Amino acid sequence: MTANKDPETVSITIQCLKCGETFPAPILVSPKSKVDSSALAKNMVQCKHCGEMTRCDKENVVARFEDGTSIGNDEI
Repeated sequence: MTANKDPETVSITIQCLKCGETFPAPILVSPKSKVDSSALAKNMVQCKHCGEMTRCDKENVVARFEDGTSIGNDEI
């Protein structure tokens, strides 16, 4: 089996900066090279739990890939 040089995105999770709950991102960017080059800054999304708008930055977003790697905050 050959390694995928540009793994597909499995999930993108956002942690609300208001209530602290996590939820799936409303969009899925794939493969990894596109996530790595995309701007994960100054974007806003509505929290699925509290309804407030929350910022999406690399500090409160994590993208996980099929090869087990991730980009963003692994603590989420």
